[in-house]
Amino acid sequence: MKKSTKFDSVMVNLNGYDLSRFVCLLHYQHGYWSVVDDAVADPSTNTLSFSANALSPFVIVSYREGTVPKKSGGEGIASPQTGYDAVTEGCLALKEWFAEFF
Repeated sequence: MKKSTKFDSVMVNLNGYDLSRFVCLLHYQHGYWSVVDDAVADPSTNTLSFSANALSPFVIVSYREGTVPKKSGGEGIASPQTGYDAVTEGCLALKEWFAEFF
């Protein structure tokens, strides 16, 4: 039997947060953000459940009416900028590189 590289389950209790407008969970790994496909928010219990193959930065994405920026010209919506500045990106890349040796 092959051992799974994923955690069986991760459940985070987020008391004080409104998960009723949950959009997705992002995971920063290997230099980029990706959507955690199996993330499920339960607003009734304020919990977020998901699986992941590593514990590194996560971002909970939600929406709030009236706060979505518009593209220039007023058409559609623009995604907010995500990620880190160049210095932080470089430090994260070095951290991942060093992790291979330790």
